[in-house]
Order: sequence, then structure tokens, then C-alpha cells
Amino acid sequence: MKLFFKCWHLIFFAHLLVAQQDAQFSQYMFNKLYFNPAQAGLHDTPQFSFLHRSQWLGYEPTNYQGGSPTTQLFTISSPITSINSGIGLTLVNDKIGPIRNTYGTISYAYHFKLGQNRLSFGLAGGLYSFNIDPSQYRYNDQGDKNIPVSSVSQAKPDFNGGVNFSNKKYYIGLSASHLNQSKFDYSVNATQKGSNSLSIHYFITGGYAINLNENLLINTSFILKSQRFNKESSVELSGIATFREKYWAGLAYRLQDAAVLLVGINLLENKSLKLGYAFDFTVTGKQAKASSSHEIMLAYALPALNRAIKPIIRTPRYRF
Repeated sequence: MKLFFKCWHLIFFAHLLVAQQDAQFSQYMFNKLYFNPAQAGLHDTPQFSFLHRSQWLGYEPTNYQGGSPTTQLFTISSPITSINSGIGLTLVNDKIGPIRNTYGTISYAYHFKLGQNRLSFGLAGGLYSFNIDPSQYRYNDQGDKNIPVSSVSQAKPDFNGGVNFSNKKYYIGLSASHLNQSKFDYSVNATQKGSNSLSIHYFITGGYAINLNENLLINTSFILKSQRFNKESSVELSGIATFREKYWAGLAYRLQDAAVLLVGINLLENKSLKLGYAFDFTVTGKQAKASSSHEIMLAYALPALNRAIKPIIRTPRYRF
């Protein structure tokens, strides 16, 4: 029984650590606000985006129910041009079997104009909610008193920060999430308790645009992610070709994980509606993962307001 409890406890902690990793997205280049609050309001008009990711589709773990991880992301970003600032909203729902993390933050960024460049500083604050449903675990001994019998749910404050330097050709950003490292406490039974803290995550993002001709644009980008707790890092590189500002296709590679195909289209007459899809093919660690992940994105940019004063048109009949 003690051996079983130790094994179950290790599994329990392993899921906690996995669940508290920030959610992963292959279309990170289209959702920069999620990684860096300094990106708030960098576009000329308000932007809305929604993204759904099914990680390792078809994955069937042996120690819990609920299937493969799924994540939804919703963001809003809007400039406040009168004070060289921007605001943003980020909402995330991240589910891994019996564990669900939901969190939301409000971002504020101030933009300094440096010639054709902009240097931005951003902060974000919100709530991080952590929930465990023990009914979805598969146990060898259902009567074990060390197994929690009711769900655990807590919400704690969460803060992020970042800086970004950009112009029309390139951008480079540095950011960190969970700066306050909120601690979540849970109890297995009346006598045993445990806790786990959010670890600070660091992100370095960057990209460069290459205009090959009037019809073809190449956007290259990268993201480096690192977690303070276990000092693990992840690097992803990508290149996307856009044809006539409407169709795009590209490839990405996440080191020691997956190769990614990215495709999409800009819809409507002003190309303000963006539809994107990413297909991840697992290339390493196949024994512990399913072979593919899928991601779909929908984004919309509000049209720019026409603030020009319309000229007065006079007619001969009423001209005085």
C-alpha cells in the first residue's frame, strides 16, 4: 500500500508540473500578446483572436481519463493612440485529463517612438485558477484513504511582464510569466497536505520580414521558452510565405518535439479576417505521445476609422 501511494503521489505531482507549464501553441507568431504583454496595442486597430489546440490527438493515458490535452485561447488587443499605449485581454482554458487550468489577464503597454522603431514595456495582471477532478483518475485501489475524494479548486493572482522592440521589418521581445509564483495548496486527506507553486516562465521571441517582390512576403520567427523550476528549455523556428497578402503556408520545427505545417488565408475584401491551421507531427518521444496535434485559429481586425472631414458639396440651386 505504501509503495502504491508513493507511485500515485509521483504521478500526481507529475501531472501538477505538466499542468502548470504555460500552454503551447504552434501559431505563436499570430498570438504574441499571450507570451508578452508589451505587445498590447501594437497594431493600428483593435484585434480579436480565438485559437483551439488539440494536443496529441487520440492520446489515451493509462492513469487518468479525459483523453488528450486541449487548450483554448482568446485575446483582445487595442491601441490607445492618444497616450501612446495599448491594452489587452487574454483568456486561457487548458485541460489535461483531470486537471484544468483557467486564467485571464489584463495587459497594459506603453510605447516609446524611436524614429521608425517602437520600444514597448508591458505589464499584465489577473487570476490563475487550478482545478483537479479526482474522479477522472484510474486507481488500483479505490478504497485507499490517501486518495482525495473531492475536487480541489483554487484561484490565485498572477502577474506577467515584458519588453518589446519592433519596426515594420522585425521585432524582438523578452517576457516572463507568473512573476509572483503563486502557491496552490491541496489536501489529500485530513492529515496529509501538499503544495505546488507556479514557476516563472521566460520567453524570448523574434521575427524578421523579407519582401521578395510585390506578391511574395517571407516572415521568419522564433520562440525560446524556459522554465525556472526545472531549467528546461524549448526552441521553435518557423518560416511562412504569404502570397498577395492573402494566402500563406509555412513550416516550423520545435526542437526535440515536432515538425509543424502552417497554412492560412486572409478573408474579406480588406483581408481583416484571418483563418489559420497548424498540423504538428511528432518526431521525438513517440512512445509517450500521439503522432499529431491540431490547431485552428480565427482572428479579426477592426477596420480603421476614417477621421477625415468630408468636403461640403454645394449645388447651383442652393448656392447663396
